This record gives sequence, structure tokens and C-alpha cells, in this order.
Amino acid sequence: MTTLTLNVDDAAAVKARRVAQRRHTSLEDMLRGFVVSLSGDDADDAAASQRESAAQKLLASFQELSRPLGGKGYASRDELYER
Repeated sequence: MTTLTLNVDDAAAVKARRVAQRRHTSLEDMLRGFVVSLSGDDADDAAASQRESAAQKLLASFQELSRPLGGKGYASRDELYER
């Protein structure tokens, strides 16, 4: 494992520590996850594939379960604003 040294101004370091605390993790683990996410390894590809599959299933369910809401179907913008 490689050790990296990172120089960051104090205000940014404090903010990053707060974010890590809110996520119930260490700053080191949070930054490690960020660096790993940049590598584009196979796990990221699998996760992206799962997200894409879930999105397609969601869209299919929207199309299957959608129902007309009624109302007048306007043919043109002018017809919509006709008084």
C-alpha cells in the first residue's frame, strides 16, 4: 500500500473532518474511497451497470403504471391560452 502526503489548508481540513464525522467514518477512509473511485476499477463498472439496470426497471414501471389524468388535450400553445 502506498502512503500519500496531502497538504491542505486548515479550513478545508476541518470541513473534511466534519464531513467524515457525519458519515461515521474516518477522514482517511473517506479519502481512500475517493481515490479508489477515481481508478475506475471493475467494481465501479458493476455498480454502474446495476444503477443502469435499476433505472431501466424504474422507467418501465413508470410506463406500465402511468394513467391519463384527464383534462383537455390541447393541440397547440395558442389553443391553450385562448380565452
